[in-house]
Amino acid sequence: MNRKAKPASAAKAASQRPRELPATPRFVHLGDRLLALERLRAGLATMTQTAESLGVSVAELRKWQVELSRERSVSLADLRPGQGPVLQRLRARAKRLAGLIAASEREIRILQQEFHGSVTTPSRPVARPRRKSK
Repeated sequence: MNRKAKPASAAKAASQRPRELPATPRFVHLGDRLLALERLRAGLATMTQTAESLGVSVAELRKWQVELSRERSVSLADLRPGQGPVLQRLRARAKRLAGLIAASEREIRILQQEFHGSVTTPSRPVARPRRKSK
């Protein structure tokens, strides 16, 4: 029997070549887009870090910034009167400041007690070293 060699099919040749697909942007849900933009606005991440974490290009991220520039995440605290983000940040800063003041007052009290303890105890005169006799 005489077998003829099969010609290489076009499909087989195409599967051996690397595929070049058009770069279509990955779909990212609107909520994820808004959260990513909030992280950027807050300075918690860079453009490249955010783009890599979402699997999109930096250009796509910039496009989202332009499209969603007027959007922002709203929390329940923002909707309550007197509970806005600025007021919450000020309260947190005041709480930290009060803690720092309390810690510094404790330290001053300890140092003051040490100082008074050293002043009220009688100090011994420093003895001069004796000379050795010849």
